[in-house]
Amino acid sequence: MPLRSPVKAGKLLVVPMDGSHWFTMRSVVEKLVHRGNEVVAVMPEVSWQLGQSLNFTVKTYSTSYTLEDLDRGFNFFVDTQWKTPEQSMYGLAMGSSKAFFDITFSRCRSLFNDKKLVEYLKETSFDAVFMDPFDVCGLIVAKYFSLPSVVFARVVFCNFLEDGAQCPSPLSYVPRFFSMSSDALSFMDRVRNHLIYLEEHLFCPYFFKPALEVASEILQTPVTIGDLMSQISIWLLRTDFVFEYPRPVMPNMIFIGGINCHQRKPLPKSLSIESKQLDCWGLSYPMAPALLPAVLPLCVFLLLACGSAQAGKLLVVPMDGSHWFTMRSVVEKLVHRGNEVVAVMPEVSWQLGQSLNFTVKTYSTSYTLEDLEYAFKVFAETQMKNPDQRLLSTLFGSSNGFFELHFTHCRGLFNDKKLVEYLHESSFDSVFMDPFDMCGLIIAKYFSLPSVVFTRGVFCHYLEEGAQCPSPLSYIPRLYFGYSDAMTFKERVENLINHLGERLFCPYFLKTTLEIASETFQAPVTPYDLFSQVSIWLLRTDFVLDYPRPVMPNMIFIGGINCHQGKPLAKRVSAGLFFIALWGTVVGDRLLVVPQDGSHWLSMKDIVERLSDRGHDIVVVVPEINLLLKESTHYRRRVYPVPYGQQEMEGRYRSFGNQHFAERSFLTAAQTEYRNNMVVIDMYFLNCQSLLQDSGTLSFLKGSKFDALFTDPALPCGVILAEYLGLPSVYLFRGFPCSLEHALGGSPNPVSYIPRCYTQFSAHMTFPQRVANFLVNFLESYLFHCLYSKYEELASGLLGREVRLSALYQKDPVWLLRYDFVLEFPRPAMPNMVFIGGTNCKKHGVLSQMAVGLQGPLRGLAVFFLLCVLPRAEGKKVLVVPMEGSHWLSMRDVVRELHARGHHTVVLAPEVNIHFKKEDFFSLEPFPVSYTQEEYNHYMVDNAQFVFDSEHFVKKLLKHLALSKNVSALFESSCAGLLGNKILINHLNSSSFDVVLTDPVFPCGAVLAKYLDIPAVFFLRFIPCEFDFEGTHCPNPSSYIPRLLTMNSDHMTFLQRVKNMLYPLFLNYFCHIAFIPYVNLASELLQREVSLVDILSHASVWLFRGDFVLDYPRPVMPNMVFIGGINCVHRKPLSQMAVGLQGPLRGLAVFFLLCVLPRAEGKKVLVVPMEGSHWLSMRDVVRELHARGHHTVVLAPEVNIHFKKEDFFSLEPFPVSYTQEEYNHYMVDNAQFVFDSEHFVKKLLKHLALSKNVSALFESSCAGLLGNKILINHLNSSSFDVVLTDPVFPCGAVLAKYLDIPAVFFLRAIPCELDFEGTQCPNPSSYIPRLLTMNSDHMTFLQRVKNMLYPLFLNYFCHIAFIPYVNLASELLQREVSLVDILSHASVWLFRGDFVLDYPRPVMPNMVFIGGINCVHRKPLSQVCIGAFTSLCSRQSSLKKKLAFKCLLIQCCLPRFLPLLLLIIFSEFNY
Repeated sequence: MPLRSPVKAGKLLVVPMDGSHWFTMRSVVEKLVHRGNEVVAVMPEVSWQLGQSLNFTVKTYSTSYTLEDLDRGFNFFVDTQWKTPEQSMYGLAMGSSKAFFDITFSRCRSLFNDKKLVEYLKETSFDAVFMDPFDVCGLIVAKYFSLPSVVFARVVFCNFLEDGAQCPSPLSYVPRFFSMSSDALSFMDRVRNHLIYLEEHLFCPYFFKPALEVASEILQTPVTIGDLMSQISIWLLRTDFVFEYPRPVMPNMIFIGGINCHQRKPLPKSLSIESKQLDCWGLSYPMAPALLPAVLPLCVFLLLACGSAQAGKLLVVPMDGSHWFTMRSVVEKLVHRGNEVVAVMPEVSWQLGQSLNFTVKTYSTSYTLEDLEYAFKVFAETQMKNPDQRLLSTLFGSSNGFFELHFTHCRGLFNDKKLVEYLHESSFDSVFMDPFDMCGLIIAKYFSLPSVVFTRGVFCHYLEEGAQCPSPLSYIPRLYFGYSDAMTFKERVENLINHLGERLFCPYFLKTTLEIASETFQAPVTPYDLFSQVSIWLLRTDFVLDYPRPVMPNMIFIGGINCHQGKPLAKRVSAGLFFIALWGTVVGDRLLVVPQDGSHWLSMKDIVERLSDRGHDIVVVVPEINLLLKESTHYRRRVYPVPYGQQEMEGRYRSFGNQHFAERSFLTAAQTEYRNNMVVIDMYFLNCQSLLQDSGTLSFLKGSKFDALFTDPALPCGVILAEYLGLPSVYLFRGFPCSLEHALGGSPNPVSYIPRCYTQFSAHMTFPQRVANFLVNFLESYLFHCLYSKYEELASGLLGREVRLSALYQKDPVWLLRYDFVLEFPRPAMPNMVFIGGTNCKKHGVLSQMAVGLQGPLRGLAVFFLLCVLPRAEGKKVLVVPMEGSHWLSMRDVVRELHARGHHTVVLAPEVNIHFKKEDFFSLEPFPVSYTQEEYNHYMVDNAQFVFDSEHFVKKLLKHLALSKNVSALFESSCAGLLGNKILINHLNSSSFDVVLTDPVFPCGAVLAKYLDIPAVFFLRFIPCEFDFEGTHCPNPSSYIPRLLTMNSDHMTFLQRVKNMLYPLFLNYFCHIAFIPYVNLASELLQREVSLVDILSHASVWLFRGDFVLDYPRPVMPNMVFIGGINCVHRKPLSQMAVGLQGPLRGLAVFFLLCVLPRAEGKKVLVVPMEGSHWLSMRDVVRELHARGHHTVVLAPEVNIHFKKEDFFSLEPFPVSYTQEEYNHYMVDNAQFVFDSEHFVKKLLKHLALSKNVSALFESSCAGLLGNKILINHLNSSSFDVVLTDPVFPCGAVLAKYLDIPAVFFLRAIPCELDFEGTQCPNPSSYIPRLLTMNSDHMTFLQRVKNMLYPLFLNYFCHIAFIPYVNLASELLQREVSLVDILSHASVWLFRGDFVLDYPRPVMPNMVFIGGINCVHRKPLSQVCIGAFTSLCSRQSSLKKKLAFKCLLIQCCLPRFLPLLLLIIFSEFNY
């Protein structure tokens, strides 16, 4: 809904519901009008409230009832409800309400009877319909005019919200309407919940029967309530998710409880501290995400997404060598954007410090440059001779000494006291580092700075542990093994063993670094301690090109971010389609072509000439003696000498050609083929050897600075040359022997259905054929070795290293395959393999002129042909053979668009029809049929009413079969009339159509396309009996693809799978009967026996009018394109009308609470803080609220430690019953008991006594506040807008509930899972560790038992600890309340934790994680604590330094842990 002014105004149709529903909706509609939207409301003339005081256009229509009828029906309904309220769906559907709602539902018929009004609505082009779903008329209007719909409702009857939004609604904890249950259902409650659910399914359709009858009349088709509800785009629910029982929701379900309460005081518009979050990072944004307030702006900062952002201050800790090459370009870009960058580097390095335009701070090291170079030389030489292939060899081999030397430089950094002091005083915003050099992690932890790592990968398991990211060993391969994500059992075992090895040996590898870290922090440090503090992981890899794996929100893949100097393929070869689709305007570049002589060059030459016409500078490398590589004006030749003459070359080609067609047996086929190929392969090898050893040619090529290399990879010379010159390569060829291009390209290559070379098998093999196929598979690698092993020696000599030719072929080229995927046996392909069969057939009249889309079954090309052809393209001739009914209505929009694109379209239609009318965007070609219009109308229209007949199932089924038989006979007769019309067929044959567009459900068009021998494009929703799978040779596993009529999903039980296999046997019988007449007609026309699959497999492209995302997952072939919504040309997007409410509630909550712009009007905020560190954390928020113009009042006891008067808030003290000396005694002086060396029991008793006294102080403070009638009355009359408080001290929550104003909780944590109870958040014990258990989220059985028992003990102490506050609240509110009642009053819970760094847990929409929000002036703890406790620690002069340090530490930390002390200890003595 466009409730925010920047959104472009839209045109909205409103269909309201009378009565109180309209009171609620009207305020929203008026706000939409105020925002500039054009609103038209359609209302009945007879109503109570509709039409009063409206400032928008209103269209009315007459009704069949009077106002008296409406009043009478409503009065009877109200009287009955008052006496006997309906308690079930049965009572509602069959009782007093039925008559009243029947009257209400009937008005929709009157709306559509008003033809002028309907015509007006049709011509007005609305953007969306805004409605109340209880009045089904709005849903009918939206469906009739094909408009997006937004519903505005408090609740939706029956099960239609779940069904319409496709939202799960488990009966185990989601109570049904009328059940009056909570979400904690007993067994009997669950049974009752199921019964109510069944009752809804039985009686709800009856309740809505009048509305559905009206809908069926209007839409001319049977309509269910599910059909209407399922089209809804957005559900605006006038409830508050926090106040409802927890339940699943869908993304289009938005909770807007209170949106119509415009007369109440809204939450403060500028209660915002988001700038505090962002200023911490040197960035300024008007709003910030609430999930990661500290890291997302930093992420944007580092990814260079916003050049206008305010500059920040960044500390860079780089790694020497190639790591720095990668990082430097990013750092320089940050400097260019205005950020202040300081890099700390060792004085001894290779590359650090060169050509830098930012501040560099250096420090001395314990080693010299000679030491570093010697250690690296030993490491490099060892790796060159014996590369480490296992983790153990890496950790304990040659690399260990080098890295130990490298790691020691961090000690030199911290020994430089001046440098440490400089870093300490510089107030950096974050640390940018390479995590392999763990010195950056140590620095980040030492200075308490957020850290961003920039890396290709992380050794061992520290990425998964540091990011808390799952890493299942079953499909995520560990380093070194080179496994894929599809591992065998043995490989999984090895993967597990390697993971255990990481756990054992990685800490040893990092031993030097960990010793330095432990020395620096004066405490033992583990790698996890360092890696777990990372805020963002910037991974220099591409998620798409890696094996699939889980990721966390702070893991960002930025593969290629540093490749700014490389020339991207996109500009040169357009992602591999450069050579196919280069028919646009592309800037000319330099192309090196390494062709193969013979027919290979003839295929390539047409493309080279076309590239030359487009302005590209092309050089073709050719041997001096060649067959077809002649001079041309389209390219320049670079000739190199070869050691044979013209006569020898011609003799080799002649011998190869003669032997190629010689007879051969199966047993000798491979050997004969090999010997024949070697005749020319030996000559090609001489060519390649001459080229790669010709220094003059190589120097010329290296100095020419080509942009790409275009070659035929059947000759590996081009592949080797591309590697030598460092050029991206594009391969164009027909294929290797045995389809080795797929093996080299990394395609899956299953022997179960991909036939091997020389076997002459098909894709459907018997068991013996599969065995033979499996055995022949082993020969392919041997064949490749025999053919190309000599080239490996050439490549190794040229490149100066050992290489494998297969590795060179796998250097991510683009494979342009000169064959048609549709005509081959089905097989998997990779994304960089493009099928361009027919691309060089420029003299053929059909395929090349029509569009590349019909040559390659690619999504973009198919849509290009049908709807996206450029307007300037030459018009072509399209023959359309449609199917009657809704099939044609869907296809008509496509035909209209083809006409708009300049194509001439001819539609074949029978003379007797319903929907085929002559229109100006196509030529209608009618053909006679043998039936009359009356017969056709009888079967197609009149008999359709049998759907509504109330008859026995068997009788109705027999009637349906008879009708289907008659309708099928009509279509068969129509096809016979078309295919038997010789004059028409001859006319079509001579008309030279370029393509046939048809619906294969009516196979006549497919038969005609096959007869005319022109490409066919199928346009369909689906086709029964899986003919789409058979026609495209697509895999169709019964294990997870649900069959028609089974109602299965893709997750089936064993019995469902059996059912899934049996149903097709039954359906195929009926399909055979239905389609056999068309097969007979096709066989007669084509003069040969054909099957339906033969006919359907002729299609070049299948365009499915479905959405792949919304269907169950299934395999597809490259020529199957999903174009769901392509015919919805009149549909207007929601973006013009409802951008504001499409976002999640998180942003809305943060908008109202923390992120309002500074120019918003100042509001009054009442702050009720908690003593100690809680207030220190909250104080920065209060300061920011003051800076935003808000007036803040802080309530504090007169006796305190930290609450001092400051200029950014008003301090309102209240008296308490204890003195400052008592308070100091319990809160400060007695804290030294922590250091007492006493027996545990004696110390515990002392601790309990202290906690009891401290608790009594806080209870007394709350009693002093809530019992101060003068102060309470003053607060009540001050009209505060919101209360900001810490719920650990529940007094603020009680006060907010008494004053009846919104409360915002600001906390780190609250014991006993009271945050879960207060927010109604799920809290499963199976993976959420409880307080004090020390469990993780992965627990054993015994740990789960412990996890369930601990809360029983803790809840007892929590009850004792908080019962005084509950009593105070009950006394103040004059009614019994519980602690959960008090806490559930909160509007928003702001958690000062980081969701990413905690164990995973469920959250509710009003729970916002703002970890780090108060760290704007981040300083070491020592400076924070000294200011508060100087006098204390000065009185500890008699203690030793160690004791003084502990004193200082505990005084800083005690307030933070005080709730925990209160929780476990104090109040057993109260009873």
